[in-house]
Amino acid sequence: MRTIYQTMNAPSDEGDEHYQDSVAVVTKGLELEVVRILFLYTTIDFSNNKFEGHIPSIMGDLIALRMLSLSHNGLQGHIPPSLGRLSSVESLDLSGNHLVGEIPAQFASLISLAVLNLSYNHLEGCIPQGNQFHTFENNSYVGNDGLRGFPLSKGCFRIREN
Repeated sequence: MRTIYQTMNAPSDEGDEHYQDSVAVVTKGLELEVVRILFLYTTIDFSNNKFEGHIPSIMGDLIALRMLSLSHNGLQGHIPPSLGRLSSVESLDLSGNHLVGEIPAQFASLISLAVLNLSYNHLEGCIPQGNQFHTFENNSYVGNDGLRGFPLSKGCFRIREN
């Protein structure tokens, strides 16, 4: 998970060298069988496990991750800026924890990110702008009364110092 194999050819329908036959995925209590999935599709779902403590910054080294869910645990502290290095992440769910502070500015560089859920934490400050952040709706941030900026109704104005 710490290496992306750039040398691999794109998968084709001829041959099975890029595919796992099938895999059972259980998400939110629903079990799905996914057939002919790319074996490069790397996910971690640690949701609903009663984990406590801080998110380890070393998680940012898992640059091949496509999906990371740490939702509905007892995680606390700040979101590590190192998660901004997850350049292949398409889905990131940190909802339902006790995370505090600002959303790391490094998240604005996650151009593959299609799904973001930071709801029901204690986050505050301005939501990063740019790239994918223009596509996320209010439900990505609900339950974080201290957050401001697009798409929320509370504006995020920077005060200029002289």
